[in-house]
Amino acid sequence: MKIKKRLTIFIFITLIISLILGGCSLANVRGSVQEQTTGFQNIKEKHINSKNIMQTIEELTSEEYKGRLAGTKGNELATNYIANYFKKIGLKNPDALENYLQHYKQKVRFTYSAPELEVVTSSGETVKKYEYIKDFTVNTYSSSFSIKGEAKGEALFVQSTEKFFDYSKKYTGKILLISESMLAREGNTNLLTSILLKDSSVGGIITEVDINKTYGSFVVGPNANPAVKFYEDRPLLFSCNSSTFKELIDYSKEGHEIYIKADYAVENVEPANVIGLIEGSHKTLKDEFIIIGAHFDHVGDNKNGTYNPGALDNASGTAVMMEIARVLKEGKYKPKKSILFIGFNGEEEGLYGSQHYTDNPIYPLKNTTAMINLDMVGSKHIDTLTLLSYDKTNADLKGEFYQYAKNLELKSIQAVGQGSDHSHFGAKGVSSLCLIDMDLKNGYHTPGDTIDNIDEDRIREIAKLVLYYLDKNAF
Repeated sequence: MKIKKRLTIFIFITLIISLILGGCSLANVRGSVQEQTTGFQNIKEKHINSKNIMQTIEELTSEEYKGRLAGTKGNELATNYIANYFKKIGLKNPDALENYLQHYKQKVRFTYSAPELEVVTSSGETVKKYEYIKDFTVNTYSSSFSIKGEAKGEALFVQSTEKFFDYSKKYTGKILLISESMLAREGNTNLLTSILLKDSSVGGIITEVDINKTYGSFVVGPNANPAVKFYEDRPLLFSCNSSTFKELIDYSKEGHEIYIKADYAVENVEPANVIGLIEGSHKTLKDEFIIIGAHFDHVGDNKNGTYNPGALDNASGTAVMMEIARVLKEGKYKPKKSILFIGFNGEEEGLYGSQHYTDNPIYPLKNTTAMINLDMVGSKHIDTLTLLSYDKTNADLKGEFYQYAKNLELKSIQAVGQGSDHSHFGAKGVSSLCLIDMDLKNGYHTPGDTIDNIDEDRIREIAKLVLYYLDKNAF
């Protein structure tokens, strides 16, 4: 009986131990599955250094770079800074390039002196001088208007298009003041085009804008299509904020005149994209490429003692791209697929650098499995990341990132847009995506786009998200 009892106890204990071990084993399996869903398998998240990202932003936004406008010394310094960084961390220089640089030609709109808007007496004495960017800007997006020249004349507040069109010849040489409500009622493009078609030979036009809503008309740029040819015999088109507009009307009632001047030119330059490679380790998968890209150019110097740092747009995306490259190289990770890092130039003038790359790819575009574009990320003022696909049919990569962001508890929304460097890849049939914080009201294209607008923790999360994608798709 004792033997049987001991045997029974032994069997019972063995069974309990087996169940416990089996339970632990099952828990391990479940844990492994969960980790595959929400954790890193190949890359160590702790290798991300947000300080590195912020230091790169601080460097690229410093006065030495003067806003990194393509074709300027500051842009050349930024180009070399990124190329030297690629070399330092050990990215491979593609065989087709020298020192990581892919040179190309483009056109750039340069500012040679700060625009001027003044109230003057009939004899030309200054009554009041307004501040460029703060009070007014110059519209340089349409060849219907000049971007170089000056005009002085009587101000005319246009309150009725019918009256204007009936007597348009009498307004030759005058500076027309057109309110925001008038533009809204008549239609911005339609109204301005109609005035020009009447051949009234006005000296210039000043429109009122609401700077809290109409960011696109009240910043440095937007630039015209570079193929456009400008003529100096056409009127200048300025925009000013509501308070300035009201003052101009009041001064005109007192008999004062308005003086405006712009000094821009469109010229040919030869900037460069910066391209570095981590070659894949797998015999066949190394011929597949994932591209991580970001444009590093911005809109330059205002010639009035200020420049546009471009911290969010787009030192932020450039710095994240560079940190991702560093993490992979210094961590000695061996992705099976090849990863190509591209610092695009000339984005602000019309996506020039990315167009040149897609027209002249270093590696076949058909072998590119994904193109991830970082443009304006890590904003302090925006807590939701926008995932932009090229169009509705090019959405698989967007959906994948949306799920990954959800796994990492990063708020995101899905949208469609073509305003950044992913567009040329999407147009060529490459699965492409732009990660962007749509923060257009906190210094966008002005001296106010500083590093103070960047959240260090949030920008680290963006780097983490892209590395998370690579962890799942490159290894």
